[in-house]
Amino acid sequence: MGGKALKRLIELTASATGVTARGIRLDAKAKRDARLLAAQTDSDIADIQAGIKEFREGNLCSIASKALALVENVEDPVVDPDWMIQWLDKAQDVSDDDMQTLWAKILAGEANTKGRFSKWALHAVSMMSKDDAENLARFASCQWEIERRRVVYWTEDVMRQTLQVNERQLELLGFIKFESSFASFTLKVSRRSGHVSYFGESFLMTVPESLDLVLGDASLTLLGEEIMSLCDAQPNRKYKELCLSKWKELGVDLAPR
Repeated sequence: MGGKALKRLIELTASATGVTARGIRLDAKAKRDARLLAAQTDSDIADIQAGIKEFREGNLCSIASKALALVENVEDPVVDPDWMIQWLDKAQDVSDDDMQTLWAKILAGEANTKGRFSKWALHAVSMMSKDDAENLARFASCQWEIERRRVVYWTEDVMRQTLQVNERQLELLGFIKFESSFASFTLKVSRRSGHVSYFGESFLMTVPESLDLVLGDASLTLLGEEIMSLCDAQPNRKYKELCLSKWKELGVDLAPR
């Protein structure tokens, strides 16, 4: 889909009735829901179909209005037509406000950078519930950057008690995988120190030569890397302090940078 066509589609959808004013939008949503619920009879198929059509159009209007605010000042953004059809097909059935924000971020991200989100990402997000999205956001809070590589410190007490992350949910969605080889500290024995950071807070980590430090056993898949960028991850102070405490117990020296 060409740039002008994409911009026009977003603008037209975002300016549709019920989007520009919050009160009007909520009133329109209430009318759509009432109409859909009132038409639950086999003898009124036309009204059911009309209600579904109106419901979906309202969802797309709401999502497009959110996306419009996120599209950067790109004169002619271009989105692949096949990708756009997939996006429209999946986004139209999303009515939850928070989940609509995810779909708006996907559309804006693709408009800003072509190829930013794959069709696999569209499918994965379409399978996510609001609980899945919240679980993913909690998981996003437990990532350290170590020597320019993201590593998750994942233990029974840290992950489940501190963050209440359901790793099975994330694994089923294809966002993470468990394999100990991803967790080993990779600095050479002759240089047993390196920089680690947590949401911009940096430390110089020095590991004793006698210690084979294992930082966790979880790794993001390529799909997980795509979806993780949609999360508004926030640092978790309790998690960070627990990680630092456990590493120090193992004899690791951590000096603030």
